[in-house]
Amino acid sequence: MSDITVIIPFFNEEETLRQTMEMLIKQTLKPKRIIMIDSGSTDKSASIINEYMEKRDNSIELVQPMLRSPSSSINYGIRNIITRYVAYIDCGLLIPINWLESQYKKIKKNNYMIVSAQIYTKGTNALDKSLVAQTYGYKNITTCLPGSLIDMNIFKIIGMLKENMRAGYDIDFINRINKKGINRIINRDICLKYLGINYANNYVMASKKIFNYSLTGWETMGDCKPYIYIILMFIIFLSIAMNIFLELAITYIIIRGYLIPITKSKKLLQEKNIYFYLMLPISAIIFDVSRLCGYLFAIKKYFVTENK
Repeated sequence: MSDITVIIPFFNEEETLRQTMEMLIKQTLKPKRIIMIDSGSTDKSASIINEYMEKRDNSIELVQPMLRSPSSSINYGIRNIITRYVAYIDCGLLIPINWLESQYKKIKKNNYMIVSAQIYTKGTNALDKSLVAQTYGYKNITTCLPGSLIDMNIFKIIGMLKENMRAGYDIDFINRINKKGINRIINRDICLKYLGINYANNYVMASKKIFNYSLTGWETMGDCKPYIYIILMFIIFLSIAMNIFLELAITYIIIRGYLIPITKSKKLLQEKNIYFYLMLPISAIIFDVSRLCGYLFAIKKYFVTENK
């Protein structure tokens, strides 16, 4: 048994939770503890965890602090572990059975404080694939914070994850690591995959997700996207005033709808589903409008709070 605690925040994950638990149990290097952090699920997620707690040994623990943001849930788990290392993973990800063993060997061999993994993004249906192409990149492999093995001493140096953030807390955390000059290694032998939907299966879900994620964009250290979107909004209003909106819209569809996802993705043009290509500019519009609304709402909230 290793000196590792695995923490997994979850919210209504009954569809993928069993697969996640099975992959954790089958790890070639067993963690000392597995802390499942329920963020207020209303489905059968907690019942599934209780089943595994009854069948397995006492290494699995369920806590229900009812914290609504991933970053707050992760911090809650970190504050309640006593092992040297913490491994963090999201539900809904396919985890290789040698995940912990490979990460542990890397961190011990190189004497680093954090070893991260990679993630493969593709999507399921045409809509999900188009959203993935506009965000992560279609059939792309990128680095990510989920799947990382972290030395607990790192939190004494840079602090915890920013609380109450739906998104951006991982970028902020990595940027603070880089600012302190802490070496972070990427284990290219470990690649995670989504078990189901990669981003969203409808535009309503996608717009809500993007809007909620953008609300905390201003708090992310090193994230310039809020300012870029405000500048773009100014350019749009300027183009309307100059009566060149149609030309700008066509340019937007070409660049944002197609060229940017092509540069982000691998083998995007090999996709045979025609609906995928039709949805690319629509997904770009949904993404950008939702994000802009989230940023503007965050600005309003910031100034209201400051004036109180």
